Amino acid sequence: MGNYKSGPARHQRGESFLNQRFAFETIERRHPAPRQIDTNPAHWADESFKLEDQVYAFSGRGTEESPVVLSDAYAIKARDIAYAQAAMAGYRLAELLNGQFR
Repeated sequence: MGNYKSGPARHQRGESFLNQRFAFETIERRHPAPRQIDTNPAHWADESFKLEDQVYAFSGRGTEESPVVLSDAYAIKARDIAYAQAAMAGYRLAELLNGQFR
C-alpha cells in the first residue's frame, strides 16, 4: 500500500496541484478582481438579474411545436458568464472574509 511519500501518490498530488494552480491563474487572467468589490448581496442579485437575457438567450419556447434550440454559441456564452460569475463570487467571498478578520 502506498502512503503520502510514495512515488505515485506524490505524482498525483503534485499533478493535481499544478492543475489547480493553472486553473487559478487562468481565472485571474481572464477575470481579474475589480478595484472595488461590492459586498451588498442585493446588488449581486440585481447584477444576476440583468444577465438573464444573456444567459437565457436561446431560441424556441420549449414546446413540442417550438422546441428549445441550444447552439454552440449559446453554450460558449453561458459557460463564459458562469466562469465570470464564479470568479466574482470568489472575490466577494474573499472580501467578506478579509473584512471579518481585519
